[in-house]
Amino acid sequence: MTGPSYRRPRKSRPNATRAKPNASRSKTTCLPPLTHQNRKIDPLGKKKQKVEDNFHFFDVTYEDGSQTSRRKINAAGMMDDEVEAFAMTEIMTQDRAIMDKGGKNRGGVKAMVKSA
Repeated sequence: MTGPSYRRPRKSRPNATRAKPNASRSKTTCLPPLTHQNRKIDPLGKKKQKVEDNFHFFDVTYEDGSQTSRRKINAAGMMDDEVEAFAMTEIMTQDRAIMDKGGKNRGGVKAMVKSA
């Protein structure tokens, strides 16, 4: 060595007080569930069966002149001619639930047209 040393000599510590490597890391980690194309994957590698939904959308006009578009109705397992009658009762049920929560009454349904 040619010049003065600016480093301090290391102090020796007993082994009991030394920090262990990776001691601050947690052994357990929480990972989000594995998904593939919006389907959850079973930990054993089997794909879960996708629940079949048959949604229909309706544009609804009310007696007071207000209009809602694309009201979503799940009509799984129904024929096309049954869907409209079911949709009318389902929309009225949804409107009652909205009225109970919000307190605003829209009146009856004047017209209902299936959305494209």
